[in-house]
Amino acid sequence: MNKITLAILVLLVILAPLSISSAQGPAAPDYSGSVIGGGIGFHSSATYWYWYNSTAPSGSREHWPIHVYSRTILSGFYEKRSLLTMGKIAGNLKIEGLLGFMGGTKEDWLPFNETISDGGISY
Repeated sequence: MNKITLAILVLLVILAPLSISSAQGPAAPDYSGSVIGGGIGFHSSATYWYWYNSTAPSGSREHWPIHVYSRTILSGFYEKRSLLTMGKIAGNLKIEGLLGFMGGTKEDWLPFNETISDGGISY
């Protein structure tokens, strides 16, 4: 484990009890009811593949194609707070929906980084 990961874990272990204890104080807000929200955002992810072709000539047997997926996304959610409570512990229910409506899929294994999908709807 590297030093940065260890520092983040230690920070989380220290801050989690502090946030729980501060929410239980006398001025803690009522954590019940329902919340509805939404937004618009952009999502992009890339996958890196390895492909070995044993029948190809020497020097062109190994390939590392990259597949890049991107979408503009509408999102919405509904949250019911304090659905289940046991003492100071509360369980919530949250339903989220994502709808991608613009974007595309590109790759780098064809000569000119062509778009292989112009988007469409994703959910």
